[in-house]
Amino acid sequence: MPVRYEGAGQCWLNGENLLDLLTRGGTVVDGSGGARCAADVGVAQGRIASVGRITARAAREADACALIVAPGFVEGHTHMDARVMQQHGRIGR
Repeated sequence: MPVRYEGAGQCWLNGENLLDLLTRGGTVVDGSGGARCAADVGVAQGRIASVGRITARAAREADACALIVAPGFVEGHTHMDARVMQQHGRIGR
């Protein structure tokens, strides 16, 4: 049973629920600390709509077999540490 996310968008085609993107068969790591698992990830209107075994159709599908899928992760990589060090005179500009 797929997990449904509150506020996720819905798309319809000829009365049938249609996802924008469906990533099938990846290994999902969701950042919750739980075990990774094999699952599909559905996206509708730019939001994660469901995670699990998904039977809905999608406008586009991607095969994620042998790949890690991390739905909802935001890349937080910055170089702010260098800027802080510059501001405190610990490294040159």
